[in-house]
Amino acid sequence: VRHPSMAQMERLGLLDLQGPVWGDDELLFGLERIASDAGDEQHASVWDPLLISGLVQQDVPATWPKLVNPLGPVCTVVSAVLLGGHWIPLVWRVDAVGAVLHTISVTAEYEHVLEKLSRVFEICRGGAHGVWKPHCLGFVPDGFCGALALAFVKHLVWGWPMVADQHDLELTSQSMRLEFANFLPDPC
Repeated sequence: VRHPSMAQMERLGLLDLQGPVWGDDELLFGLERIASDAGDEQHASVWDPLLISGLVQQDVPATWPKLVNPLGPVCTVVSAVLLGGHWIPLVWRVDAVGAVLHTISVTAEYEHVLEKLSRVFEICRGGAHGVWKPHCLGFVPDGFCGALALAFVKHLVWGWPMVADQHDLELTSQSMRLEFANFLPDPC
């Protein structure tokens, strides 16, 4: 699915029309940048947000071991999942004790999805029960959920300050979108 399919100028034009909506290609780019600049001790990996969102919609049990098995006993996995039209960040911290899935808080109707995702390592490897840890933002975001997802992952992986409010989120989104646009190859 991911192959060169449009001219850079065409993708830049679409980027201008997206407004606060973020595409999976933007998220994947941002997640890969974050993981590549994470400290070696984190053993950071990226799971494609489009794949994870698809698995949430229609589970293919054989896929999870293919994602989990290549990873070491201590690792950080970053991704995102589309729930209710919003990108939700996913950061699994895995060690000898178990796995903790960090996300932002979600509405009650999606809690079961994140509880299930928190158990991925437990189901594939056995051992300690996976734990889901939702984090409260302190404000209710209005759009820009892709930028929020990346900001959350940067916060947990790099230790960067979390966005404080809607204005900060919009500025962060502009900066991240510009970085994405500057790295688009032709074709993209």
